Amino acid sequence: MILPGISGSYILLILGVYFFILNALKGFLSTLAHGELPLTQGSYVVVFVLGCAIGILSFARFLSYMLHNHAPGTLAVLVGLMLGCLRGIWPFRHSIDGVEANFIPASFDSSVGVALVCVLAGMAVVGTFTWLGRAKEEGTANA
Repeated sequence: MILPGISGSYILLILGVYFFILNALKGFLSTLAHGELPLTQGSYVVVFVLGCAIGILSFARFLSYMLHNHAPGTLAVLVGLMLGCLRGIWPFRHSIDGVEANFIPASFDSSVGVALVCVLAGMAVVGTFTWLGRAKEEGTANA
């Protein structure tokens, strides 16, 4: 949640450990629910949670430092990461020899319409928040 467009789940998918962690968490919770102490899954969960906490705290400090000292370059990298992540959430895909591939639809159908409505709604939300933020800053500056 520190980087817009890049979630922890997405990073786990990139690293190839999403399902391993998910299964460890399921096993941990189900073993706990049965009143037993889940040592095997517990060790994975503890290491994962500690890694998340340390990573988030250290990365938040690093990102804050970079934004304060190198704002234009840092923002360029963040925008690049967000644009790069769009490939992962592209709604139009098909399978070629068992490999998922993105494609641009050749014709306009309901799925294209829904995607366009979602894009426009997202743009409207971001534009509204930007406008409200500017209005609030101007109101605070004038007060």
